[in-house]
Amino acid sequence: MLFSTNRFNLLAALPELEKISQFKEISRKIRQHASLESVSFDADRAQELIEIAMKFGLSTEKPKAEPIIQNSEYAAIIGALTFRAIILYTSATHTSSHASIGRFKVGLRDAPQEIRDAHARLCGLRDSALAHYGTGDHHSPRPWIKEALILNISPEELSLGVAGTRSNYTAQANQDLQDCVNFLRAVITERRKREEPALIAMIDDTLKHNDFIKILSNNPYDPNNFFTGSEPNGTRTTLSAGRFIPGHPMIYEIEKILNENP
Repeated sequence: MLFSTNRFNLLAALPELEKISQFKEISRKIRQHASLESVSFDADRAQELIEIAMKFGLSTEKPKAEPIIQNSEYAAIIGALTFRAIILYTSATHTSSHASIGRFKVGLRDAPQEIRDAHARLCGLRDSALAHYGTGDHHSPRPWIKEALILNISPEELSLGVAGTRSNYTAQANQDLQDCVNFLRAVITERRKREEPALIAMIDDTLKHNDFIKILSNNPYDPNNFFTGSEPNGTRTTLSAGRFIPGHPMIYEIEKILNENP
């Protein structure tokens, strides 16, 4: 059978493939490899953000005569970048509902203890301070969050005041984040080398089934359609290069398509 295109979206084809018993195993392998690449997207983006934050960090050595707001702005940018990198890393490795979202876990089963410990600290930070509220009382040398509601008693009146601190926990997590992201990306690279050829061989063998070919034909991959479009609030989709196959348009070409099709 001749295809109208030579590129197909295996993830889009999965709902149909999983309905057919003879394609159960290849469906599982496709989803497993898609999970690996999905985590790879997040890990690579986290690494990019870490590197950008480090560049800003190098720029914080300002002359003392300059206003303090300069350093505060740089610190805020570094904190925001690191915050986002931690969320990307922990979303990729710490999500508790992998089964319900059809994503295989990737990562730290065989990690050395120091990486496991760093991972645990990052996940605790994410759960207790970034994604959710928590004081971090069990962390030293001080909690992440300290707050006081102050009752002031004077002869004239009673009044209330507040005091609070937020620890610079993103800076504390920087080394843990770098170590964990580097380890995760190495795991992904090793698994990809091992698993991708096996999946390609399985697909090659399965192409002898007409039903498989038909399902692929129903799910072509067209970069114009894939990258075109806006988010619900009208903003642009964030582009990411990924690992394009030979002949795939480059990011600057895709951006041109988007500009021509607002």
